[in-house]
Amino acid sequence: MSEYSYTGEKESKFGGMGTGLAVGAVAGVLGGVALAEGLDAVEDDIAEEAAEDVEDDDAGEDDEDF
Repeated sequence: MSEYSYTGEKESKFGGMGTGLAVGAVAGVLGGVALAEGLDAVEDDIAEEAAEDVEDDDAGEDDEDF
């Protein structure tokens, strides 16, 4: 082995910077999916509450016009 071919850096047991970037990208995608699912759940809850409020308002009204 030539003295110029060895950089003197120890290889990481996890593969280095490329692996870190790949793991970060996967974590970002999973985080985005989790946020999207959470947002959908919140939107569904708001829609259900609004529908229940409308039903409650309609049920309590008489047929009189104001």
